[in-house]
Amino acid sequence: MKVLVVSHESWNSKTNGGNVLTNIFSGFDWEFRQIYCSAGIPENNICDDYYQITDKMVLDNVLKRKKVGKRFKLSETIETNTLDEKFETTSKKRRWQIIFMAREIVWSLSKIDNDDFINFIKEYEPDIVFAPCYGNPRMLRLTRIINKYTAAPIISYVSDDLYSYKALEFNPLYWIRRWNLRRHVRETFKLYKLVYTMTKEQLIEYINNFNVPMKILRKGCYPGDINKFYKPYRIIYAGGIYLNRVNILIELANIIKKINEDGIKFILDIYSNGELNSEEKEILDNQIDTYYHGLISPEQLIKEYDNSSIALHVESFDLKNSLITRLSFSTKITDCLQSGAAVMAICPEINAGFKYLLEEDSAICISNLDELETTLRNIFNEPEILTDYALKARECIIKNHNPLKNKEMIADDFHKYALSVK
Repeated sequence: MKVLVVSHESWNSKTNGGNVLTNIFSGFDWEFRQIYCSAGIPENNICDDYYQITDKMVLDNVLKRKKVGKRFKLSETIETNTLDEKFETTSKKRRWQIIFMAREIVWSLSKIDNDDFINFIKEYEPDIVFAPCYGNPRMLRLTRIINKYTAAPIISYVSDDLYSYKALEFNPLYWIRRWNLRRHVRETFKLYKLVYTMTKEQLIEYINNFNVPMKILRKGCYPGDINKFYKPYRIIYAGGIYLNRVNILIELANIIKKINEDGIKFILDIYSNGELNSEEKEILDNQIDTYYHGLISPEQLIKEYDNSSIALHVESFDLKNSLITRLSFSTKITDCLQSGAAVMAICPEINAGFKYLLEEDSAICISNLDELETTLRNIFNEPEILTDYALKARECIIKNHNPLKNKEMIADDFHKYALSVK
């Protein structure tokens, strides 16, 4: 089986997007190639042959008629282009609608399918193209371009709300971009033979919208041992602070401070690559009962989880951001379930990941911030709650996140659709 993976991010097992790819394809005796559209060098033990396209390359193609794309093998000596990385970092920091639109316009004007690009696909003759469905036209357009040069069936993966008009936005540029994205999503969904998703809510909604075969595929993992719980109880958050998640952490930190007035009962440790302003840092990194550590490696995070009491997952409660994440199932949920700690989810009721944890009774679920203080005090007074929910999280992993079942399903699906064009 030869699989061509098409993704925005480089296949780096230490980053979120790359880790998802590794989780899906580990253990297969298949051949892989990847086309990816970001700066950075892959780091994994699965794929060796790559074709890279970056924002800087695309811009140079439009302005200077330079050729887009760079092919390389991971086993060879590779030089990183710091200009590409700096350009991408700059575009990420300035999250303005006009910059998003300008980026898409530049990509649409560029000539991506040059001879090197076409040869990378045609000489490989993939059996399957695996192309996740992203929330931007440039990646969807890339999938359609690739489809012109191979008869291989396309299997996709979608994990966010990319299509509905359920949003709280007053910027007209947002709605122009949304209308354009919907058009690209419709066109690209016509090419998919099968689409994986993480939530039943998205499965139902997208089958109704696109009439394409869909299946649920959640991140697979093996359960670990249940942690031992010692006072003060240590809460670990290891996720992003964007989309106003930082405000939920601040709310939690303030309640912890109140509970700890007569002695330290809870400690909040945060591991994230987001930048805090001075006011946020004063609350979330007071060096007494809150600590902001920055990003650490997955291996280090596992060790921190092993010494934790509660693995925390949060989503913002404000309407704008809760609508953005309503169909999302963060891969961090699986990490929390696997941690050996009790899982706590502080999320709005409309969030699909929260609904999953609530239905499975695998986490201490809080959908009303007024209940947060009472819940923490109950945990401190009845510590058996932690053991109960750590066991429930383990049962959920065994039931719904079995890597062997995932591998069996993926193998059956890929072989089925690969054979359909033979």
